[in-house]
Amino acid sequence: MVSTVAGCSSKAARGGAEIGDAASDTSPASYTADAGAAATAPTNVLVSSTTAGPGRSHASPSLVAGGVGHEVIVAFDDTDEDLTDHAVGWARSTDDGASFTDEGHFPDSPAGSVTDNYGYPCVGRDAIIGNVYVGALGSGPGVPNAIAFFVSPSAGVTFNPALNAADPNIATADYVDFPAIAVDNAPGYSQGIVYVAYSDFVSGGSSSVKLRLSAYTNHAFAVTEVVSPPLNSGGEASLPSVAVAPDEDVSIAYYAQATGSGGPSIAVVHSSDQGQHFDAPVTVAPLHMAVVAGSFNGGLGLDGVGPDGGVAPVDAYASPQLSANPVSGALYIVYVDATQDDKSNIYFTQSADRGQTWSAPVQVNDDATTNDQFLPAIAVSLDGARLAIDFYDRRDDAANLIATRYGVTADITGTTVAFRPNFQVSAVPFPVTVGGDPYFAPTYFSIRTSMAADATYFYDAYTDTEDGHLDVRLARYSIEY
Repeated sequence: MVSTVAGCSSKAARGGAEIGDAASDTSPASYTADAGAAATAPTNVLVSSTTAGPGRSHASPSLVAGGVGHEVIVAFDDTDEDLTDHAVGWARSTDDGASFTDEGHFPDSPAGSVTDNYGYPCVGRDAIIGNVYVGALGSGPGVPNAIAFFVSPSAGVTFNPALNAADPNIATADYVDFPAIAVDNAPGYSQGIVYVAYSDFVSGGSSSVKLRLSAYTNHAFAVTEVVSPPLNSGGEASLPSVAVAPDEDVSIAYYAQATGSGGPSIAVVHSSDQGQHFDAPVTVAPLHMAVVAGSFNGGLGLDGVGPDGGVAPVDAYASPQLSANPVSGALYIVYVDATQDDKSNIYFTQSADRGQTWSAPVQVNDDATTNDQFLPAIAVSLDGARLAIDFYDRRDDAANLIATRYGVTADITGTTVAFRPNFQVSAVPFPVTVGGDPYFAPTYFSIRTSMAADATYFYDAYTDTEDGHLDVRLARYSIEY
């Protein structure tokens, strides 16, 4: 039996929040889904399982879903491996994320080539030919600032040795960080181009933080300097998230910080020529967190649980995540911001005009506490009629240290996005543990979480400590949940 969901009446029926402008409605076709799938609540499975190497931690996952063989591919920071050459692992599912095989580390590169020895992976998938792409921080002889870029022509079964996706001319005093990836899957001239955005910390971050983009096509990279704060200005363009709209335009959302002028913000840039040139940056929303000297990415000042069980600082940022509606081309950003009494809430905003203007931000988490929410991820259904946002949430812990993964879904009708109530995603709460692995910084928990969607499910890959150390789990629930 088939049921049809036709728009945004769910605000009145379900008590959710609504955002949009009905006057500019360009609604896609009504959304049709299997009624049996509508009752599929979140399930959680362990993604990372190897524990044979020098460490036991797996974190900062990125995933893709929707392969022709029901593949779900997750890459993650991995201290099981030989960290001289390998700091990233991957796991593969062939049953829509119901179970995973941990595939170990990525292939060795020929002598003198780039290796993935710093981590922070990002994953993209070519929906037309099935290729899977993974980028991760790395280095090689004479190339201290590399992005190890792996190509799988077998839908994630095996990967080729790494190429370098970063600009090879970056100064040795700089360092690159926070890679993000998107693939142009829209029909047209640029279909199949892979975009890798990343931050360039000039002189180690002492001068400014630039935003760069590499475009991969025909087995080669073209590189672009996207946003360049003046040297010695302290300006920052960091934490990028990249998306490609169905008209093949490229947009990048990022954390922006300008010294002495307006404070930090979420900003976006847009390109209509495959990333060769970008329009001037547009401010999406101001941020209300304090700018801490020496903090390059707008730290939120949150706490975690240290190895001794006491309170310890944890790295947590504004974490903007950008997604493009695959039908209408609308852009959606979810990010973290502070309020007067609350260090971190999750906010959503959208643009219907290629990122030139943005709606007023709406708070996504519906709790009545001042406890922390952080590290959101977003995905949009293939027909453009539903979206989901998942995030860490401490609403259930009076001490504000134990987290549960929460989520929210929304119905999309044109420019109206109607959010439903929040729901629990992870099976159990868990401490936000830091400092338990000598191969990670003492403030490291997870740099990112990741979501994807196929025709049936939303998928959420996240870091948890349910088993006493950092592991990656995948939650899966129906797009009609």
